[in-house]
Amino acid sequence: MADIAATDLTVTLIKTRLLRGSPGGVKHITCKIQFGNDVLNYPALGIPLPSAARFGLIKELDYFLTLDSGSGVATRWTYDFANKKLRGWVDDAVTGVSAEVSGAPAAQTLYGLAVGW
Repeated sequence: MADIAATDLTVTLIKTRLLRGSPGGVKHITCKIQFGNDVLNYPALGIPLPSAARFGLIKELDYFLTLDSGSGVATRWTYDFANKKLRGWVDDAVTGVSAEVSGAPAAQTLYGLAVGW
């Protein structure tokens, strides 16, 4: 099976705020990201995020902060700054140890804040 790619993510922009007085016009964009279909696999070291333009940014995505999972799934999503990827973590209920997601995730909805310009 193929891995989830940046083109498999659906990004919906909810609200855009331009930080006044910021050098270069830094934007905070609240958005919704949807992915997963029980068919495409979670790639090693995370899901690549789409281009900055898909987040309504002109030049680059500086960072992405996950705000909420709208899916009711127990996966904790974090942003890998160095690789610009979403990484999923699942906590083992018995040991309390976190392990990275593996296999083909079910449909997921994440709400987040994209920051860049």
